[in-house]
Amino acid sequence: MPPRAKKAAADKPKKTTERKTRKKKSPTDLKKPPTAFILFSQETRPILKAEQPDLTFGQVGKELGAQWKALSDKEKEKYKAMEQQEKSKYEAKLASSKSKAGDDDDEEEENEEEEDDEE
Repeated sequence: MPPRAKKAAADKPKKTTERKTRKKKSPTDLKKPPTAFILFSQETRPILKAEQPDLTFGQVGKELGAQWKALSDKEKEKYKAMEQQEKSKYEAKLASSKSKAGDDDDEEEENEEEEDDEE
């Protein structure tokens, strides 16, 4: 490397990496619904482990991926329908939890207004 390039690289300030902190999840937060592949995996994993108990975790994942890829669209429809059912359940729960959260906020505001009126 020419000396000039080394000098230019040395002049650059070092980048400081800051860790981003994630927002802590509440235990009451809803989990997203499983995808068709996850539903397939949940159904197929125990069968695969029974047939081949010596497979490692990574090997099981690779095998499940290969089996999913080998399925025809017609065979995948079963899992896609299950995915839609789970998604609709999730959306219903999400809507009800949002409406409950909205109702709680309204009650708090009303209580605060009543307290202000008493003073």
